[in-house]
Amino acid sequence: MRQAVAFMFCCSGLLQAEPIRIKGSDLLGAKVVPVLCEEYRRQHPTARFEIAAEGGEAFGRLPDFLAGRVDILMADKELGPREISPFEKAGVALTKSYAMTDFFAIAVHPSNPVESLTMAQVEALFTGEHANWKAVGGNDAPVSVYTRNTASSTYRLFQVAAMKGRPYSSKLVRLAGGELASMSVAKDPQGITYLGNLYARGKDLKVVKIDGIDPLGKDVRRYPLLRPAFYYFRDNARPEVKGLVTWMSTSPEAAEIVRKTGFLKME
Repeated sequence: MRQAVAFMFCCSGLLQAEPIRIKGSDLLGAKVVPVLCEEYRRQHPTARFEIAAEGGEAFGRLPDFLAGRVDILMADKELGPREISPFEKAGVALTKSYAMTDFFAIAVHPSNPVESLTMAQVEALFTGEHANWKAVGGNDAPVSVYTRNTASSTYRLFQVAAMKGRPYSSKLVRLAGGELASMSVAKDPQGITYLGNLYARGKDLKVVKIDGIDPLGKDVRRYPLLRPAFYYFRDNARPEVKGLVTWMSTSPEAAEIVRKTGFLKME
């Protein structure tokens, strides 16, 4: 089931102003975009926003976007040819703007002796091909896999990014969010999960290197499981829509907000 979170910012006395309707992925919409819009409205008091963030795939909002009921689409991945096709057929040109970057950190229990994995080993652990930690240099103990549930776009995105689209292990435990996955692995010496930057820094977890790169270190730009997010809007969008996206994507103030909310801004 999709879970939606809606936000409304308005200014008394300025109710005639048309709101900018921002909808899509909760990767952006649950925290980052509301804070950005609050700061933008402080600088532009006449601005109004309607923000709806959904835990499922943002692309469920594409019909609304195509019909003009959404001004800015928040996307946790680039739109592919299949998603772009209806817009091309309708003669609607879109502009993509980089928003921020998250990553899939691979986290284990602090007592787990494994310090680094290859991408091939990550795939084998999450598909169940490696069902015992000793297959990757760990203890002789079964692997406990924790993931987001199927309603989350993260579930599918990780499957594509880290597992070549292969099915997850049949023995995995599906959870409602990153916080629950983090807490579960912190209590399970055999546990493994993937987490975004926001939850990967917990002191009760160990984040392992992937192909020798630590996502929490200075070489994060070379990390193989980066997850960029984007804003999409129509080429013929209202000036205030374009102005907001430009500010969110390029201003130093917006970049600082992105970093403070636990994500990466890669210029």
